[in-house]
Amino acid sequence: MPVLRLALAQINTTVGDLDGNACRITEVVSEARRLGAEVVAFPEMAITGYPPEDLVLRAEFVADNRACVARLASEARGIVMIVGFADGSGVPGAPIYNAAAVLADGGIVHVYHKVRLPNYGVFDERRYFTPGTECPVLDLKGVRLGLSICEDIWEPVGPVEVECAAGAGVALNINASPFEMGKHHTRLDLVRDLARRNRAYVAYVNQVGAQDELVFDGASLVFAPDGALVAQGARFQEDLVVVDLDMDLVRRAREAEAPSFPDHKALRAVGSAVAVPVPGETGGQKQPLPPRPEPRTLDGPAEAYEALVVGTRDYVRKTGFGKALVALSGGIDSALTVVVAADALGPENVIGVAMPSRYSSEGSIRDSVDLAERLGIELWTVPIEPAHGAFENMLAERFAGTGPGTAEENLQARIRGKLMMTISN
Repeated sequence: MPVLRLALAQINTTVGDLDGNACRITEVVSEARRLGAEVVAFPEMAITGYPPEDLVLRAEFVADNRACVARLASEARGIVMIVGFADGSGVPGAPIYNAAAVLADGGIVHVYHKVRLPNYGVFDERRYFTPGTECPVLDLKGVRLGLSICEDIWEPVGPVEVECAAGAGVALNINASPFEMGKHHTRLDLVRDLARRNRAYVAYVNQVGAQDELVFDGASLVFAPDGALVAQGARFQEDLVVVDLDMDLVRRAREAEAPSFPDHKALRAVGSAVAVPVPGETGGQKQPLPPRPEPRTLDGPAEAYEALVVGTRDYVRKTGFGKALVALSGGIDSALTVVVAADALGPENVIGVAMPSRYSSEGSIRDSVDLAERLGIELWTVPIEPAHGAFENMLAERFAGTGPGTAEENLQARIRGKLMMTISN
């Protein structure tokens, strides 16, 4: 049976930057083609960035993102592309779908509409999207590949079961799955179990980067029909995961133990399987793939720190800022904050601001200077005693007869806040 060379492109997209996202997709398609990939899959909503939220309620935005998909189709020569986007007519009030386009032979071969729409936690997809009802099985010259999007695999019976019951040997799931502490292990268990239950390869491609309050950690996954991990993408950075999927392994796994699919009623409740012929070739001689590095193990504080760095870097970069200011007190909170900033943006783009007052100890001032020198950041020292004294003089009549206390001490935080905003402006 044929061997499918599949590429999972975990890229960092920006919400609303249609042209920039499309350009990044084009760059990665060229690399996947160079490596001999026959199929390359991109994350959920790769064209619009995720989550697009109310942007998809603008008819012109939906129309523009569809036009980007049509232009990208010309790149699908000698390779099949799976690209997430927002599908809709562009007519105000018409249904909008969280969708994946199948691009091949220079055109749009098929469009899949996400069936399961999450509406909990950070997700609000039912506000924007209409659920799909069809579960495609792509036929790539003998390789049958089922397509789904993110939440589709988080329920016990979903499109993957429908597609595998209809003959799919590869289940491809494109994602924008946000980071949570420990969630990586949950995903590993979820995707492994999905592969074992369906006796199929399961390929899970995830977005990486950050958008506003959400961080995406990548870590794309491929599991074999027996539940063995075939490959894992890097965490918290872009990666192109390219693997060879021997379809004979699917045949042998299903002959040894048939999948236990849900009954027909349960499958029909999800949606109907649709066969989609896709032009192109699979199999044949391929150059060996270079070995992949072992993925870093990140748990606990290490993964939390990586998420903070990625979140800071992308927030600053995607909102158009160039530098960051951090007020340094000599304490552990500001120390950790400035280290995150320096790792995220580079020390040359971080300015530390020390604002000593009458309450500052010599040790705290010395610690701020030492930290700035160790990180290689610029340090400004702006004593706040003149402002502190001015405020106390303004309040002297009203505070007459009282000793200095919390009110006077808390003035320093407010003065520092004003100074930081002024310097930032």
